[in-house]
Amino acid sequence: MALSEKFNRKKVDPTAAGKGQGGILPTIPDAEKALVTLDEAIWEQMQQEYHHGREKGQTCHNKYLDPYFKWMPGYTSVITGWPGHGKSQLFFELLLLRAVFTGKKSVIWPSENMPAKRFYQGLVHTLTGRPTDKSQKNFLSLPEYKRAADYVRDRIILLDPPAGMPYTPADMLAYFETAIAKYGGAQDKEGIAHCMLDPWNKANHTAKQKLGGDESYLIHALGLCTKWSMDTGQCLVLTAHPRRASEEMGYGKSRPVPTGGMISGGQTWENMAHYVGAMHRPFDYIEGNTQAAFFALKCKDERDVAKRGEIGYKADGIPPMVPINWDPISNRYRWGHERWSPLDDEKVARLYAAPPAAPAPQLFTGISTPAPSTTPPLRTSTPTEFDAATEAADYTGKGRIITLN
Repeated sequence: MALSEKFNRKKVDPTAAGKGQGGILPTIPDAEKALVTLDEAIWEQMQQEYHHGREKGQTCHNKYLDPYFKWMPGYTSVITGWPGHGKSQLFFELLLLRAVFTGKKSVIWPSENMPAKRFYQGLVHTLTGRPTDKSQKNFLSLPEYKRAADYVRDRIILLDPPAGMPYTPADMLAYFETAIAKYGGAQDKEGIAHCMLDPWNKANHTAKQKLGGDESYLIHALGLCTKWSMDTGQCLVLTAHPRRASEEMGYGKSRPVPTGGMISGGQTWENMAHYVGAMHRPFDYIEGNTQAAFFALKCKDERDVAKRGEIGYKADGIPPMVPINWDPISNRYRWGHERWSPLDDEKVARLYAAPPAAPAPQLFTGISTPAPSTTPPLRTSTPTEFDAATEAADYTGKGRIITLN
């Protein structure tokens, strides 16, 4: 019996299917391919987790932030916050920590932190805790600067499509795949494990008019992002600015803690993303006040990844259990009453320290003393388009991937 007869549906012209007429369902070739059963391959994966434990979120290398944020392979994490409140800087720092402590690479589209030299200068400043500007105190020596730059070069890849090249969210994912094909992926020891689009608002979103507005567009676009991150095992980070809630939020006034629902598109962000967080500076309107807070607003798997909650200062003025302060001198966030940073670790300084000078010749001994060798640097599916309304094109391989050279 045909399905149309079984469900009491009259036969229709196949060319009319999928055009929105009431009672008409599309005819999908090979529709059975969409059906998944618990086969041997899936059972093998389940047994692996039974014997070796479930996959869990990986540490962000910050003992204070870890309960509220971890790196989960396959997750799409949305981080919101008002412009200038430090959400990008926090995640640049977290990606440096991944490079230092795991050897993993990251690809970043930092469209609001360009040109490239400024972006890399900022990373070197954060890595070393010392400025690259000779007009400031305690600036890096040139040998230290070069070694720190060499370290960053090997681990942080900048994405910057030139004028005229496409930059929709689908295009950005294709560029990320270009980098993964060149440098290796999450499964490789020193491959790319993190991709960051900073911010979402700067990508090309003209397709939303064709797709019916913010909500329907976001369902397509974020659906593409979450599917891509799960397929590739990448940790995908999207930063997104909230809308201005009212005229009362002008300069010199306190702003509320932003949520996923305050980003253009509203609740769809929290519905679609695996993780939603917010970086906030409650007293940013007070000159010199660098107090900050982080809010974990949603986590799809609170048991194995991170819990919801908050850490740092709030506008109520009550002293927090764990203060967070932005330190412009070291270009790092400082955590706790001891003003600690994970990058204070001595092993980090050894990554960029200049090699020791050769010892003076030993006179009259008849024994030559070789100069120490220079310490080597430590090494530790193409996305589909949103919709037929979006012009189909394959840009993989055409992106502008920049490394520090």
